[in-house]
Amino acid sequence: MRPRLFLIFFFLSGYCTAQQPLITSQINRLADAGKVYGYIKYFHPWLQYKNINWDSAFAANVEGIINAKSKSEYANVMQKLFSCLNDNMTTVIDESQKEATYYLQPTTYQITDSILYININDVNDNTYGKLIEAYGRIREVKGIVFDMRKPQNSQFKYYITPGTLVDWTIMYSGLPLFFNDNILLPALRTVYHKASYETSFKQTSVSIVTGTSQKIIPAIFIVKNEDEVPFSAIGLQQKGLAAIIQDNERDLTLGKSISFYTHDSLIIKMRVAEAVNADGSLSVLHPDALITVSDNADSVIQLAKNLIKIGFKKLTDSVRVAPQAINKLEVPAKENYYPTVGYRMLAAAKIFGVIDNFFPAKNLMDKSWEESYRSAISKFIEARDSIDYLKAVAELYSNTNDSHGFITYGPFSLKLNPIIQGRGNFIPPAITDVIENKVVVTRIYNDSVCRKAGIKQGDIILSIDGKDPIKLIEENRKYQSASTIANQNFFISKFLLFGNKDEIRKLKVQGGNGKIRVVNLPTIKEFNGDWHDDDYTLTIYSQHTKPSFKLLNKDVGYADLTSPLTNKDVDSMFTLFKNTKAIIFDDRGYPHFYADNLTKKVVKNLNAVLVKYTINVAVSPNIEEIGSLQKNFVETYTIDQSDNKDWSGSSIDSKEVYHGKIVMLINQAPQSAGDDIALKWKTACNAILIGSPTSGTDAGMNSFSIPGNITLYYSEEIGSFPDGKRVQRIGVLPDIYVRQTIKGVQHGKDEVLERAMKFLESGK
Repeated sequence: MRPRLFLIFFFLSGYCTAQQPLITSQINRLADAGKVYGYIKYFHPWLQYKNINWDSAFAANVEGIINAKSKSEYANVMQKLFSCLNDNMTTVIDESQKEATYYLQPTTYQITDSILYININDVNDNTYGKLIEAYGRIREVKGIVFDMRKPQNSQFKYYITPGTLVDWTIMYSGLPLFFNDNILLPALRTVYHKASYETSFKQTSVSIVTGTSQKIIPAIFIVKNEDEVPFSAIGLQQKGLAAIIQDNERDLTLGKSISFYTHDSLIIKMRVAEAVNADGSLSVLHPDALITVSDNADSVIQLAKNLIKIGFKKLTDSVRVAPQAINKLEVPAKENYYPTVGYRMLAAAKIFGVIDNFFPAKNLMDKSWEESYRSAISKFIEARDSIDYLKAVAELYSNTNDSHGFITYGPFSLKLNPIIQGRGNFIPPAITDVIENKVVVTRIYNDSVCRKAGIKQGDIILSIDGKDPIKLIEENRKYQSASTIANQNFFISKFLLFGNKDEIRKLKVQGGNGKIRVVNLPTIKEFNGDWHDDDYTLTIYSQHTKPSFKLLNKDVGYADLTSPLTNKDVDSMFTLFKNTKAIIFDDRGYPHFYADNLTKKVVKNLNAVLVKYTINVAVSPNIEEIGSLQKNFVETYTIDQSDNKDWSGSSIDSKEVYHGKIVMLINQAPQSAGDDIALKWKTACNAILIGSPTSGTDAGMNSFSIPGNITLYYSEEIGSFPDGKRVQRIGVLPDIYVRQTIKGVQHGKDEVLERAMKFLESGK
């Protein structure tokens, strides 16, 4: 679909019957399901290399979650969702379906026909001691049977699985036990994300357990589920020292899980790790014998005795190296601009999961991210059309408080911003900003149209079609993600005068003479919005729309970093400025020339650490617990960059470095590279910063797609000064504060530049 048809699809895309307002239980279930979606998507090991369409499965079950009338029905829907994984370890436990008459069954043991039979039953505080007591009878027997199966309909909730507990007794009890060989216990591997662009596995070491028993006692392990299988049983089986009997015919891939309670008090159990053998293969259970539920205890014991009598064989199997994680390129679902209810909820869940796991500034948000997500669910579900849906996306995303939080369609652009604000996609002939808490015309984009309409630079806009422009800005804050209020004002104010084709905005304005007049301001052309190629966008972010550098006097040079400079311009610039005593660099916008290439020409502190970057490293836990899904497994680390070389690795020639003073002009507009150059030059060349704080959005960004053909961006790194003083949500602060005034705009004065000249003349 061609981009110019975008608005038509937005307004004419399919309409369906409005969703009834959700009640609290429905919101809670959708919220829990969405959290589970993200947890499994990013931390279930199988999704990192298997061809499982998890997104589609989630979207297909959303209506079932909404329509569930009880927690039992909700449990059934979630279990249906998990079926696409084909993983026994990822499941739903509905305690309300268990027999109310069930009572705790502790661990027991008995010796029958010289066979020590240990029935683990429900794992409680006394199980470890009971196992040690049973091990004390090993010398009396010819074989040992561990029945690891949990009793039928058990309501007991354990924090330690039977398999883990038996491993502990074998590894740490200090007893000689029942073997005298070295056995290898499988390692655990969990999903590891370096930010969101590099996915791999983090693996523990294979454990070695040395048996010291003088007498070898053959052992049998009876298991039904993965969490009942001791890793030591696998090691013993591989050595021919044990056999495993399985109570079902399912494939059991060993690993670890995590569990948490939903609002309905269901237990959601999810795989977070898989076991890997010493030979590099996945640890999949290969039972020596199978039994069924109908087999009674006597027949099971007789089977165990027969296996012990004939002896065990060492496990032999062709080695299949465990698959590695694949960094998959996600293809957005082929949904129209108004996705179905399932895909709208998928969008909300994906936004939550990405930000929750990969956004390093999550703890800097004004509101709890989980509460923001929960509050947004109704708007996603009840959205009546594509515009409602887009606003729901924007309102949720604004809570990230991140000026990198762009919402785009197709190529990276600002095209959706006026649509989200409820305006048309055609540009006005003038550009506005907020100065002294008033909306002011700061730039003229089309001089002839402005003259004809009677609008001038410096005009204060008192009303737009009868509405207070400051109130319009306040109303739209909920749709605009920004790191600071000043940067948010910058974004929102740029689109206040947008409209539809041939639309006339009726403005009440006040000129520099104090007189109030009415202006009919037309729109002039459709907004392209492309970050690099659209001249209106260039005007928004640039002090000059053509390459700009010049001598202000014989001692001071001026270069506008926000103008479209080229490498050739930079070479010419430094030739022109060779004999000056200072250069003023203008950073009041977005650097359209990659500023790092300039850093090596001004750097004075050759061995200095210029900046520290913090990114998220998200690793799933390899423990079992029942509780909330708090992100205690999210870590951060820093990257130090010393500038004794430039970013390409080539050495810096100190003879080419400019040795005069460096002054930089800043305001609320610079972000990303604009923030970054202000930070780096402060540390690289002791630049004096003059103006007002930058946007507070340093370093790089990443993106992800959601249904509706929408791409969302976010800060993937947090930049800070070498001493740890952060930039995110604060900005790079000026050494000398000065802001442009309305009076200065009206008289065509650049007060920030004038203050810089005064500093260079007086030194203060």
